[in-house]
Amino acid sequence: MSHPAAENPDLHILGTGLYSNVCNWQLIVTPERIEIAPTAVPWRSILIYNGIFLLFFGGWGFLVARYGDLGLPVTALAIAAVFYLFTGGLFTGWIVWTFRQALDAGPWLIIDRAERTIQLPREGVTAPLSQVDHLQAISTTRYGSNAWLSQGDILSELNLVMRDGDAQRRYPLLRSIFDGAFDKLAAQIAEFDLVPVKRIRGNSERICETWLTTDPSA
Repeated sequence: MSHPAAENPDLHILGTGLYSNVCNWQLIVTPERIEIAPTAVPWRSILIYNGIFLLFFGGWGFLVARYGDLGLPVTALAIAAVFYLFTGGLFTGWIVWTFRQALDAGPWLIIDRAERTIQLPREGVTAPLSQVDHLQAISTTRYGSNAWLSQGDILSELNLVMRDGDAQRRYPLLRSIFDGAFDKLAAQIAEFDLVPVKRIRGNSERICETWLTTDPSA
């Protein structure tokens, strides 16, 4: 179903918090519950990227030392080493900090199949599944974004929409700078048919919403 973007502020991303290019979540499924939880620090990927940095700066240092005009070859190699240590150290520190922060904060969402409840540990919320309106994987612009910039301003969120009497409240779970970042995760959760799941895609002009589970209003 397609809608004019300007008339539907609730179909845009919330646009708050930090949007990341790091995928640090995983879906954990057991007979008792379904959980969106942080992943462990990806040491293997960190080593691979540091190896790439080493090859790049080492190769640059070698070429400059051999063919450059810096005087002593050791100067070029020292400069390359400084750049490598700075880049590798900054990258490694940022990745480790990001993942450990997420691990310390705990899961974003827990669905208890036996108790028929949903928990948002980071928000301190526990509610029956009947109180969930839907889970949404949304990739749009911020409400009111300039149409000329909309294609470069699309961000993604995974939000849980809860009913509170006649009102609704959106809880942001995950954020990403990538378009469609949570579509696969939402589709996996939809397969269990425990809560309604919706995918929302669009820009500042048009927004399309698609139910991945049965439309509860149908």
